[in-house]
Amino acid sequence: MQTNKIMATIIAIILVSTIAIPLITLPTANAQAGVTKNTFPLIGAIPNPVGVGQETLITVGITHATAWPQPGWYGLTVTVTKPDGTKQTLGPVTTDTTGMTGIDFVPSMAGTYYLQTNFPEQKIQYTAAGTLANTTMKASTSEKYPLVVTQEPRQYYPGVPLPTEYWSRPINAQFREWQSVAGNWLGILGYDNRLPPDNNDAPETAHLIWTRQLDMGGLVGGVDAYNVLTMDQISYEHGDAYEGKFSGQIILNGILYYNEQPVQNAMMYPGTTWNYTGLEAQNNVVAVDLHTGKQVWRQPLGNNERLGFANIFYWKTMNMYGAFAELWTTQNVYNQATQTVVRTDWKAYDPFTGRLDYVIQGVPSGYRTVGPNGEILIYTMQNKAGWMTMWNSTSVVYKTYRDLYASRPGVAGQPGGGTADDKSLAEYYAGRWRPFGNIFDAAKGYDWNVTIPLGLPVDTAGTAPLTSNIQTIVGNDVIIGSNTNWAGGAQQPTPVFWAVSIKPGQEGRLLWNRTWTLPQADVHVDIPGSEPFSAADDVFVVSVKELRVHYGFKISTGEQIWGPTSPSDPYLNVFTDLYMNPWGAAVIKYGKLYTAGMGGVVNAFDVKTGTHIWSYNFSDTYTEQLFSSEWPTPIDFIVDGKIYLFTQEHSANTPIARGAPAACINATTGEEIWRINGLRLGTRWGGQPIIGDSIIAALSSYDNKVVAIGKGPTSVTVTSPDVSVPFGASVVLKGTVNDISPGTQDDSIKLRFPSGVAAVNDASMTEWMKYVYMQFPRPTNAMGVDVTFSVIDANGNYRDIGTTTGDADGFYSFDWTPDIEGKYTVYASFGGSAAYWPSHAVTSLSVSQAAATPAPTEAPAQSMSDMYFVPAIAGLLVAIIVVGALLAILLLRKRP
Repeated sequence: MQTNKIMATIIAIILVSTIAIPLITLPTANAQAGVTKNTFPLIGAIPNPVGVGQETLITVGITHATAWPQPGWYGLTVTVTKPDGTKQTLGPVTTDTTGMTGIDFVPSMAGTYYLQTNFPEQKIQYTAAGTLANTTMKASTSEKYPLVVTQEPRQYYPGVPLPTEYWSRPINAQFREWQSVAGNWLGILGYDNRLPPDNNDAPETAHLIWTRQLDMGGLVGGVDAYNVLTMDQISYEHGDAYEGKFSGQIILNGILYYNEQPVQNAMMYPGTTWNYTGLEAQNNVVAVDLHTGKQVWRQPLGNNERLGFANIFYWKTMNMYGAFAELWTTQNVYNQATQTVVRTDWKAYDPFTGRLDYVIQGVPSGYRTVGPNGEILIYTMQNKAGWMTMWNSTSVVYKTYRDLYASRPGVAGQPGGGTADDKSLAEYYAGRWRPFGNIFDAAKGYDWNVTIPLGLPVDTAGTAPLTSNIQTIVGNDVIIGSNTNWAGGAQQPTPVFWAVSIKPGQEGRLLWNRTWTLPQADVHVDIPGSEPFSAADDVFVVSVKELRVHYGFKISTGEQIWGPTSPSDPYLNVFTDLYMNPWGAAVIKYGKLYTAGMGGVVNAFDVKTGTHIWSYNFSDTYTEQLFSSEWPTPIDFIVDGKIYLFTQEHSANTPIARGAPAACINATTGEEIWRINGLRLGTRWGGQPIIGDSIIAALSSYDNKVVAIGKGPTSVTVTSPDVSVPFGASVVLKGTVNDISPGTQDDSIKLRFPSGVAAVNDASMTEWMKYVYMQFPRPTNAMGVDVTFSVIDANGNYRDIGTTTGDADGFYSFDWTPDIEGKYTVYASFGGSAAYWPSHAVTSLSVSQAAATPAPTEAPAQSMSDMYFVPAIAGLLVAIIVVGALLAILLLRKRP
């Protein structure tokens, strides 16, 4: 037995080694001249059978593998013989190193197809699987493989319905349909975050699901009994003078990240090592579960670095398919002697733990955007020198690995001779993406450097010899630039706009260069970069500050197509550019140009014609603002057919203006969906509201709390009589419907609502949330939610029996008379609303048989004696008594 175990172990080692051999590149050796080898082609299809018009994946290749840097076999084709006898050739294709690959094929008729792989003769380039380099691999053709195609479509995996109850991350990767409700907010594109992806079921009420104290906040109150020191009506830190209380905010995979109060004022010199006494205090980044409000982690990143942005990119190699996410900080490295910037470093941190993953040193400045797989791209253009570059964050890692392994020929297990653009080496050896602890040179990240036409105008405010002015990038296809922008120095009397292609193969080609005549002298012009564009509508917008009007231009040609718009923006919008931009003064979505700003009015224009469609006034009912009857507002973001508005101010007056609103309006009609007065969620520098996973996260500056707005979970209770109920009697079903969102579990809420927080209807929501979370007076007209009752009766029938509405305590009751005898299972269900997810509860009751009604008792029959003798005797007795009484009277009279 011991000998058998030893032999089995030896055989297993041999088998494992045999399997591993094809994966290892052996030193290159030349085969003898004329050496050939037979090949064995393979063919298959998945699925098989398949329906007409449905895809099937044809597997094609040979049984022999290749080795790096040879990527695979070349020139393979598939001959397809259709049911009608006609033939079609698919390919040629190149396999991967396994010797196999796949071809998508969509059959167009029902019947049996026959498939054959054709392998052309070729040499193996590098020794692999026991075959020496330069061996001739003979041509071969596979057997015919039948593919059955049916008229009926093949059934695939059924989709998973969208969530109908409170949900959280992570989302099971099988739930592909949930893509439509799960969104991220990465902050890569800076101010273009006003247009988050539409995969958010954006909140249609002001329902809060949790709050979290960020800093000291709210009213101060009395401080001195002798009134020497008075702080009447003063609140804690409601201004945000460059502090950024809620800055760097990101939503990634259901987690909210933000920077805590910074350790130094942003106006100070941001050196690598703080030079200011007492400012070495720890600066934390906080990670909070967006769905629950619970802290995931809280810690400093690196050298007290500030969170900048995040990215998610798709890594697709032979060894790994999947998305990877990183949190990024950017840090200037200074020459401490001269206080000049030496370089800019980017550091990647693991979002799950906050651990440092890797560093890219010397990242170039320029216009930042994202690539098709989520990689970070930076475009740099130097108009006066006539060149332009594109830098790619993932290429830094690719090329580092490529150069590392390509420079080591002849080492066992290591490839050699890789070409300069061969990214497959990095893909093969990097495997899993994160290169832990490595420091990379950003210089390896340049994907291309091309020439551009000389003479393109630049911002005259620029003083460097190589100055450009990239205003915006449209879909990674077009760069739009000009000689002026919203923050520019000297205003150009004659604006010039130009566009350069960055499409693959057309990089640097001038598309157009146009001069635009100012509508009036000395006005301030805003162009793309501060004003919006839409690739889908082929429009970019130019705005004129002093006139408060807008013009539309074609992206493809640069020609003006409409404008000016009607001057519907209020006069205070002349301050929008300095005060509000680029925090959402104008946005294009759904075929409309939306404008807002200091004037407190939202306007919608047709983006194709410039025609005004509707207006919405962000009115100040109680005249709390000192300079306007409307609250100044940016368009914070537009998503899911809705526009979200939050007032903001750089440094509010003291005492702070009351009733600052947050609102949601319909992007099509401008109608108000909800508005809550007194929930001030916007600040100039302190961080704007963001949305992800259909939940809005924001900073409330009235009390310095981070709040989350979205749908919350509920809980229903129901009770019925505990004893059997006689048939025909009514029963009372009663219970509660409560809001059990995470915020209701806070101690401060539980102490005020020991029986739970009632779930109220959507119409009552705004005032109810102010009462629950901000301690406003309890609303007198709040109403509960509707509860529907259903039963399964003794006959097994399921049926609805009625509906009732709860009150502001969450309590409901329902009077019902069962219509048959026996046991009932009773369901009390709240079907959900715009503010709440649905819930239900179950109970039971029993209805007994009715008691039999007793028959009426008949009087017994009377006998003859009862009828005649008894009455006669009674009459005789009466007569004797009467006679006796008369005799007694007579005797009394005869006495002397």
